[in-house]
Amino acid sequence: MLRTLLAAKLNLQELAAQYPEALSTVDAIRALQEKPARKLLSGLVARAMLQAKIDTGGTSGPAFEQAFSRHYRDEVEPLPWDVVQDSIKATYADARLSSVL
Repeated sequence: MLRTLLAAKLNLQELAAQYPEALSTVDAIRALQEKPARKLLSGLVARAMLQAKIDTGGTSGPAFEQAFSRHYRDEVEPLPWDVVQDSIKATYADARLSSVL
């Protein structure tokens, strides 16, 4: 229930362009995760996107895309593969399936 409320708070913070505050909310959601892989993977995309918004002052365009890619890579590369591999593979498969449909 608390994760759901925090997710709603995160959405509102993003809409209000409160990006630093939203990063703190992402961290709070991550802290509530119980499974090791979920704790490591929770909010990776959101963190990268928020940080790219902070860095570039925008929400799209080449500079934003480069910043997002850099921040996402920086978040993913240090993750312990033995802990996150099943979740990463499942996410990849879901994304491939979604792109076909």
